[in-house]
Amino acid sequence: MVRHSMQGPAFIVHAAREVRAVLALGAPVTLLSAPGAAGYLGAAGFMAMLREGGWDGGAALLDCGAGAGWAWAALAAGVPGVVLAECAARADIAARFPGRLWEAAPPARDMAQWDARRGDAWLREWFRPG
Repeated sequence: MVRHSMQGPAFIVHAAREVRAVLALGAPVTLLSAPGAAGYLGAAGFMAMLREGGWDGGAALLDCGAGAGWAWAALAAGVPGVVLAECAARADIAARFPGRLWEAAPPARDMAQWDARRGDAWLREWFRPG
């Protein structure tokens, strides 16, 4: 399995406000799209959401499902990493973009379940081992 390095725990983000909340923790994190997001959000939409949320680099993964074309386009456009299920083009993409391809998404806290009114305790719990 080819992997890029993660920066701390992973959080699935759906909107710029969620990116802001995660980055406000001030700790290394990996930002992850929703499953299959490459198919409806695309690389440009994912990167725009991250930047609008204050992301300026670091670990981020766009989930491409089994869409090799989406994965190739995302990596060529500068997305740091992609999740790509097994497909015929996997080896070619991994060779062209070494260290930037994941077979499956890492365990992640889904920000769709976050409630900003409760503060950041729910987010910080994800940093605790076990």
